[in-house]
Amino acid sequence: MKKEYCFYCDAKITKVSSVGDHFPISKMWGGKITVPCCESCHDMKDRVLLEDWPVSWCVKIIDDFPKLSRETRLFLAKLIRLMPDIQKRSIAKKIMVRKNNKSQYSLFRDD
Repeated sequence: MKKEYCFYCDAKITKVSSVGDHFPISKMWGGKITVPCCESCHDMKDRVLLEDWPVSWCVKIIDDFPKLSRETRLFLAKLIRLMPDIQKRSIAKKIMVRKNNKSQYSLFRDD
């Protein structure tokens, strides 16, 4: 039996604790390739909001940043720069969904 290790934290994982993560392209964007991933890392990546990450993780990221390659630093910097735009679009989309749901609700309520 081949031992698998989490792509993100390198923890030994079993079939039970392995979730698999679509990387480098997420499933929502049509990604087919998956990497072994423990449930904890999968949750932190996909289910925990970035603003809810532990402060100690943010400090570690800043400490590790100079150790990364130039390309990786530029890529991450670009993603960080895009985050406010992504968040604005996400918030706007949620507002539109809520407005649509309220208008549908009021239509049904008046019947």
